[in-house]
Amino acid sequence: MTAQSIRQDSSPCPACTDRDVVITSISEASSLQAIAEPWREFETHAANPNLFTSVDWCRHAFNQLDRDKNRHFLIAQAYENQRLVALWPLSTRKHGALRIASSIAAPFDQYSDLLLAPDVAPERTIDAILDHLRRAHVADGLILRKVKTTSDLYGHLRNKAHVINHNAEAPHISLDPDQPFDAFLKQLNSKTRKNLRNYANRLQREGNVEHVVIEGPKTGQVIAQCFDERNAWLTDNGYSSEAFRDPHFKQFLLGLAKADRALGLVAFVLKIDGEPVALQWGFIRGDCYYAFMSCRNPKYESFSVGRLHLRHIIEVCHKFGLRTIDLMVPASPYKMNWTKQTEPVVDIVQPWSAKGHVVLGLLERNVRPAVKRCLGKAPTALRKPVMALLNR
Repeated sequence: MTAQSIRQDSSPCPACTDRDVVITSISEASSLQAIAEPWREFETHAANPNLFTSVDWCRHAFNQLDRDKNRHFLIAQAYENQRLVALWPLSTRKHGALRIASSIAAPFDQYSDLLLAPDVAPERTIDAILDHLRRAHVADGLILRKVKTTSDLYGHLRNKAHVINHNAEAPHISLDPDQPFDAFLKQLNSKTRKNLRNYANRLQREGNVEHVVIEGPKTGQVIAQCFDERNAWLTDNGYSSEAFRDPHFKQFLLGLAKADRALGLVAFVLKIDGEPVALQWGFIRGDCYYAFMSCRNPKYESFSVGRLHLRHIIEVCHKFGLRTIDLMVPASPYKMNWTKQTEPVVDIVQPWSAKGHVVLGLLERNVRPAVKRCLGKAPTALRKPVMALLNR
């Protein structure tokens, strides 16, 4: 990356003609602060706002990860006739022998996307940004994890990049706060409703059932417990996760409890006689709740506490006036009990250098999917030692 190839301007673009792309290199908090308010304003009018392209999420990513010497932060902004029409928060990281561009907090972001003005031509704008990044030699290629197939990003890049389909889907629940919550419950089939009633009655016979909503610093306890139990579950069942393999992940998550309240962090705990039996935490932003991580007490697994807890969470979200619950990948059975709505997500890989074409073509298109398929089919006894070695 050369100084000549990266414009450091973070103000509106008075010199822009028909089209211009500004890449702001974020190396200190003041650089991010300088574009924070225009960014926040743009979010309110963008066609596709979401948590992981918000200025609040990206500020947290910078605050937690700026000490990672292998990571460099970039904010790409596209202008048309002096008007901001796209904003793409990115970072570059060392990936073996390569430097890779990806979403700003990868691998901790749950989706990859950019913000676009509602009246902009996505194809020309995305091409302009990618062409600028390639010519600036910021990386050997682009890896975007969990791109929704309903997004403009996928619609444009699916024929210009390698699309790796892991058959992953992100479930979501649609709510109508103008209707009573019972109307939502009646949408479930009668067998599901009966099973849920039976599980709830059994659980109530175990003791006093209480559902608690937590905000602020106390969410840190829930975050820590969910992380530790999820990490233990991955190990016990012979699975691995790119995020959990990253040594910065736990600190990144724990830092959320002390972050700006604008992130909308919230935690939910289902208890019996004061003992937590199911926990979940996520973010409320706009009219959407993003369910980030959950865990359950295995002692109560036979009571289907995951499904029962989600019922309480859905009711709270309905009371809050939210219209969407994004349950994110994967489409686990306890989630699908409550919805049939899913959005497929894929990985998108686009090499930019000769080295990127060779390595990314081999690893991302061939080796990585093949290894995932083989390990997914392998018996747990065989998979566990392999994954344990990978996780270390």
